[in-house]
Amino acid sequence: MIELPTTDDPVRIIQGDCLDILRELPDGCVDAVVTDPPYGVGLKYASFEDSKENVSSLAKLWLPEALRVSKIVAFTPGKGRERLYPEPTWTLGWAMTSGGGLCSCGFQCYHP
Repeated sequence: MIELPTTDDPVRIIQGDCLDILRELPDGCVDAVVTDPPYGVGLKYASFEDSKENVSSLAKLWLPEALRVSKIVAFTPGKGRERLYPEPTWTLGWAMTSGGGLCSCGFQCYHP
């Protein structure tokens, strides 16, 4: 079992496989899970095929565990990839006046 921080040491970084660690943690034990998972855009990883199907399947494993242990789960799905994940209860985004990314309609000014 993973030892959680005490009040004397309020911050702890745990390194390892995210899913393995999440499964070891008790319900509601952390304030936030913040992550930047693969986007399903075909990037080459040593141990993961970054396809839309694999990202969607993997999200069905880690996201329920993250929601179980945390008050807030924040991650960047990438614009146009939001539907690979279960529908959120709310979405925070940032707006850029200069069109900071591409989308099917040209430049976009919003990122989830």
